[in-house]
Amino acid sequence: MDNVSSISQTVAATRNKSLLNAAELHLDEWVIESGVSVGIATRNIISLNDRVEIAKAIGWKKYSDEFPPGWLVRGIDLKTMQPQEFCQFKPDDEILLDRKKAKYISDKGHPYDAIALPHPDPEYWQRVLDDVSISVDIDEGAKKSGCGMTCDFPSLALCGVTTHIPHPQLAHRGIEGVKVNHPRS
Repeated sequence: MDNVSSISQTVAATRNKSLLNAAELHLDEWVIESGVSVGIATRNIISLNDRVEIAKAIGWKKYSDEFPPGWLVRGIDLKTMQPQEFCQFKPDDEILLDRKKAKYISDKGHPYDAIALPHPDPEYWQRVLDDVSISVDIDEGAKKSGCGMTCDFPSLALCGVTTHIPHPQLAHRGIEGVKVNHPRS
């Protein structure tokens, strides 16, 4: 009976987990697994299941039916304080691209840029930009940036190590005069 009971509990747990919708799983990934506040996570995670929508967001002609759905983040443009076009997508499972595992997919349809995650306080980024005594962290990835912001460290996210190269239109665009801290990866 112990084996049957154990199997029943495992099946029930699996069934309960599969009943969670993608948005709840993505929120859990950010909040429970990465230490991001619920307020920051819910303003930034966009769960996507539609492959046409995913392809359009990341600048691809087609997102294969063999690839899993996932979540997307898009920051705000620090010059206009409006949503930026550039984004990053994370499939629910790693995919193979050119025989290499890809955990994240950066938008190919728009120029690379750092991601300034929207904050629960709508004046947050303007206050950071206006106060020269506040330094801004540069982190590799949106979840690390969100975790930093949760701990009251203003943070911009770079999308992967290939983005972390000195270039004036990347992380420093729109934040002239702001003290920037070294990246954490």
